[in-house]
This record gives sequence, C-alpha cells and structure tokens, in this order.
Amino acid sequence: MIMSRKIFLMAIVVTLCAAVQGCRSDGQVSFSWGDADVRYTLSSQPAVSGEKSMTLKGWKGERVSAVAEIWGTDTLMNVVYEISDLKGCNGSVIPASFCEMGFVTWQMADGLADGHGCGSRKDHSKFDSLLVADCIDRNLVSMDVLPERVQPLWFSLDIPHDAAPGKYVGKLRLKKEGRILGKLHVQVEVDEYVLPHPHDWDFHLDLWQNPFAVARYGGLTLWSDEHFDAMRPVMQRLADAGQKVITTSIIHKPWNGQVYDPYLSMVKWMKKCDGTWEFDYDVFDKWVEFMMSLGIDRQINCYSMVPWRLSFQYFDELSGSLKEIKTKPGEKAYEDLWVGMLKDFSAHLKEKGWFDMTTIAMDERPMDVMQKTIKVIRKAEPDFRLSLAGNWHPEIEREIYDYCIAWGQRYPEETLLRRKSEGKKSTWYTSCADAVPNSYTFSEPVESCQTIMEMIVRNSDGFLRWAYNCWPIDPMTDSRYDNYASGDCFLVYPGNCSSVRFEKLRDGIEEFEKLRVLERSVLEGKTLVTCGDSFTEGDFWDYIDAEGKNDRFSPEVYDKEWGCYMTYPYWIARRNGMRLVNMAKCGSTLALPAEKKFECFVTEKLDSIPKDADYILFKFGINDSWHLPVGTIDDVTTDTFCGAWNIVLSWVQENCPDAKVGVIASNFCKSKEWSDATVMMCEKYGVPCLNEESEDVPYFYGQKFRPYPDELRKTKDMEYRVSEDNLHPDVAAHRYESLIVEKFLRTL
Repeated sequence: MIMSRKIFLMAIVVTLCAAVQGCRSDGQVSFSWGDADVRYTLSSQPAVSGEKSMTLKGWKGERVSAVAEIWGTDTLMNVVYEISDLKGCNGSVIPASFCEMGFVTWQMADGLADGHGCGSRKDHSKFDSLLVADCIDRNLVSMDVLPERVQPLWFSLDIPHDAAPGKYVGKLRLKKEGRILGKLHVQVEVDEYVLPHPHDWDFHLDLWQNPFAVARYGGLTLWSDEHFDAMRPVMQRLADAGQKVITTSIIHKPWNGQVYDPYLSMVKWMKKCDGTWEFDYDVFDKWVEFMMSLGIDRQINCYSMVPWRLSFQYFDELSGSLKEIKTKPGEKAYEDLWVGMLKDFSAHLKEKGWFDMTTIAMDERPMDVMQKTIKVIRKAEPDFRLSLAGNWHPEIEREIYDYCIAWGQRYPEETLLRRKSEGKKSTWYTSCADAVPNSYTFSEPVESCQTIMEMIVRNSDGFLRWAYNCWPIDPMTDSRYDNYASGDCFLVYPGNCSSVRFEKLRDGIEEFEKLRVLERSVLEGKTLVTCGDSFTEGDFWDYIDAEGKNDRFSPEVYDKEWGCYMTYPYWIARRNGMRLVNMAKCGSTLALPAEKKFECFVTEKLDSIPKDADYILFKFGINDSWHLPVGTIDDVTTDTFCGAWNIVLSWVQENCPDAKVGVIASNFCKSKEWSDATVMMCEKYGVPCLNEESEDVPYFYGQKFRPYPDELRKTKDMEYRVSEDNLHPDVAAHRYESLIVEKFLRTL
C-alpha cells in the first residue's frame, strides 16, 4: 500500500517533535529567501542573511525561479502561501497565474557506493539514508513545518512573451489560519530579449518517458482515456522543457525488468497459422500522436533490436499463446525475424509520414553486436536512421544519426564539427556510473544546471537522461530504487509535480538557448581588441595532438587562417563574425616589474590599441601577482598593479571614448588580493568588471578562491589544463570561458 504524503509527513513530525498537539503559540517564525542551488536536508539551517527581497532577471519567455525558507521554533500546522500579481511601474501586470509554486516535500534518499550509483540496493540498510527536499508539490495546499527545520517553498515565474520590459514587483505571503506569518518581496526585471517557445529551441533534449509508470501509479488501464488524461500534464511539462524525442518500445521489455514498471511492446507481434508475420501498430500510433499533440514532434526513437535478454515475445496464433524467440545478431533466425518486421514497419511509418523522423534506437551495446545489427537494418531498409546511446565507437559513427556517448568520453573535435555539418545529432548522457555532476535526489541541484552548461562547452547538440519518469513504488515519500541510486530513474513526480533537479536542468537549457539567440545578435561585424597574458593569448608549448605528436601549432589548438590560438577571444569572435585583434602576450604584466624579462603592457603596448575598436577587453593579474606589489587606489606609477590600472583606464577613456570597455578580474592569481584590486579600480572608473573569482561566475578552470566543492574543482582543473605539466587552460576551458565572457561582453 502506498503511504499517503500527509501520513508520511506527520510521521516525521511525531518522530522529531513530541507533544505538539494543542500548541497555540507559533513561537518565533522566520520567512526569508534561500538558495535554489543547494540541496535542503533536515540538517539545513536557515539563511543567516534573512533576505526579505529577491531580484530575478529574465528574458521575455524565460522561466525564473527562487526558493523561500520557512522556519520556526515551534511546529507550524497547516501553513499556506499566496502570491500576488506582479505589477510594473508603467501599469503593466504579470498575473499570478504565470507563477507556479509548491512546498518542496521530503523524500528518502541514499547515496553513492564506491563512487557511483549502480548496483543492487534492495537492502536499504546497507546504504546511508537521509531525507531530502526535492519534489515541488504543486498539489499540496498546506504544509506542517517541523520545529527548527527549514521547509523550502519553490517559486517559479514564466515571464510572458508579450511582457513589457521593465521591473515588476510582487508579494509572497505565508499564512496560518488567515494570519500572516511573514511577507517576502520579489522583483523581476524583464529584459527586452525574447526567448523562443520551447518547441522552437535548438537544444536536443532526450529524457526517456515511461507511460507504463503513470498507469501503474494511478491504478489505470493501459492506453485508456483515463491513462492518457493522467499523462497529459506530465508529458506537457516535458514538452515545455523543449523535449524533442518520443520514446517508444517496439518489443516486449527491451531492458528486461530493470525498472519497477517494465516497458511493454507498443507493437503487437503475431505469427499467423501459415507462418507469416502480422504487426499491429495501434498502440504505437496512439502514443506517438498523443506526444505530438503536446509539441514533442521532432524525433521518434524505437527500442530496441538488441534487448538485454535477446529474447523476442510474440503471439502465436496457432497455439493461442505468447511465445518467445531467442536469437541474437549474426544468426539467421535474427535476420529473418527483423528484416521482415523492419520492412513492414518502414512501410507503416512512410504511410503515416513519420519515416524521416524515426530512428531504430539502441543503447549500450558492444560494437561487434552493433555492426551485425546495422547490417540487418540496412538490408531491410537502407534509409532507416539509427540512434545509439553508449560508448564511442568511431568504426560505426558514420552510421549513427543520433549518437549519444557516455559522460566521460569525448568526440574528436573534427568529427563533431563534421557531424554538425551533416545535420546529425551528437550529445552526451549521464548515468548511474557518474558521481558528479548528476541528478540524483541527493545531488546538489546546481549540478543539473552545470550538466547543461557543460554541454555548451563541449559544443553538444543536447543531452540525454534515462529517465524522465521511471518511478519507484512510492516516489512521493521514497526516491530510493532497488538497482540504482535514488533519483537516477526519474526527474519528476506523480501528480504533475516537478522537482528541484528538473527545474535546474531546465534553467541550464534556457541558458543554452539564450546563448544561441545572442550569437545571432549585435556583435557581428564589430572589432574586438583583447589585452592580457598567456591566459588570453594561449600557451600550448607541450601540446600532444591526436596522433601523439608534440605540435604547439596543431590545427586542434591553432587556427592558421585567424593566426591565433583557440582561446576565449577567438571563440567569441568566430561565433559572432567579429574582427579580432588579440594583443595578449605570454608572460605579460600590466605593470612594470623590477625584472626586465616580462613585457609590460602599460609601457610597451597601451598606445597600440586601435582607436576604432568597438570592444576592448583587459585581463591581467596572474604574472603581476607574483612579481609586483598591488599598490593603492591613488597610485599613478607604472610599478604597482593599481598604478598601472590608473594609467590604462584613464588612457582608454580619453583615447577610445566610443569603445565598449570591460575588464576581467583574472582567475589563477597568487591571491584574491589581485582580483579584488582589479574590481576596486574598475569601480573607481565606472568600468564593468567580470570577476572570475566571484560566486556569480560558473566554475570553469583555475578559480582558486571561488567557493566550490573540492572534488569538482580537482576534476575540472585536471580535465581542462593543457597537460599535467602545463597548467594553462586547454581549448575546452577557453570555449567554456568564452561563453561566460561573451555574456559579459554583451552587457557592456
């Protein structure tokens, strides 16, 4: 029997707070804004700052989110919330109906085992368990808040596409029995940019759906009207996140019984009395048409010609019973079975007009098995598209239209670019094999967003995750699974409830799309001048290319046509059709050190900045931090860091008055003192500054003083350096940084 949420929550109250009945006093109550990037547990403490106002910034069409914290010294029974309309200064209004809110309810979760989330977990006593706040329960109208325990409350606003740019202010109230316990203010600053509708997003999102879980949890008959009604809001939420792929199962249990609700065949296989085959696509068609009606209409993935058991169930007309054929790729029986089915299936797809959007999909199959399977597919229908989620196999890559490889693997850059030119999809996926970043219920929510940001860095077309809604027995109270770490198999909850993880994933996708929009905007044709040291010019002195050769001018890192390394200025200029003047030089300092081995920018290059530059970027501090004093804000000499900034910034304002100037407070300095000094000098001159050591900047490489989990920091820095001995950022790091700097550039 499934434990009701009310009983579950009350059980926690009884366990952790005795003698709460009859309490009339609410005690001390705190209601403030919290941190949507962190995972709340029962040990979480309320934010010290106690912020009563929150400012969110977004484009028209974008979703912005925040989390509020409820806390009290006593138990708060039947707490409710209400949100007002958001009103603008010019009389414009964003109605409260554009907001979605919900108490973030508590689920049991476990953790990693030996650094991963795979393997049997049927005996939960062998794993550490904790309560985490993950489900955003939009259906829970009131909540009992435990004493001295933070209760999160989620807030999201879908900014209307037709909203007038400007500031909008609303109020969030916390109430109990009609009495106001607390008030929060939310201000939303709407930008003039417009984010396209999710259906039109470029990001290739592939979260595998499980319609069978919805039927089981709701006690509904498969494929009944009631089943489709229950699925509609759940799958609409997926469509509203930009989902592009419909998950279909064309055989019985393609993944055996690894989930609580196994995938049954949407195609009925029948062997006639005369030995011929007949296929019924009625369920398949209903499911596909249903998903298309919600706006998920780019691709249909059909699983799988290579099931995990290599057994194929069918109805035998002669015996009137279900039977199985056990065969595998490479055997004649396998070829005979599938050639006939694929011919019939392709004819049906062509009749429906779906052939060109359909792929025969497989996952995590060995290369030799894939090669044998591809041979059968090509014999049956040469024009079938193929999809594979699994290991990188260059031997079959050209055969795969939609290729999704494991998180720890990489496409060769040349191959990735070629596949893009061919219109193929190249993506990555995370799984139970990956510790961080990931989207378990015990993962930090920000990891879901970082996963998508990493897709930007890798130049991926999108992201795949198994699965969207493969629920355990009662996900509303217990997210643990028998075979995988908690939350590995689902991102949303029954009752059309989202999760903190899913919302952060969606945040990342919106950032992906915003960058795509910006790429097509105002920077095209402009001149970009960049000034800095080796972290801007690039230093690949010991680079080993794909063939194992030491080549610092390899086309993998150096673009001969542009005459520069593929550092962050290069990627910005190339993406936006800009003219690049990269004046950066390895070993440069901004100021003049006592040692003469450094090139001093202020004395040797400042006067060479083109006067017609449209954008000028400075990034200094690494070499200065090891060889020069910081100095003071009033220094005007060339031998201190601050003195050099005074000279540079005043010169630029006098000689390049029309240029848009920005400064990057550099990562990788000796101490935070240098980045702080850079920020200070920029404030003095009113020059915008991007502080790479700030918590507001995503971690990409070498941000030694930015708070960040040590495990993730070590992984990132090892992954994004040129080599073990060369600590300069590699091309991937520069591409990542370019996205951050480009966003900054557009604010100048």
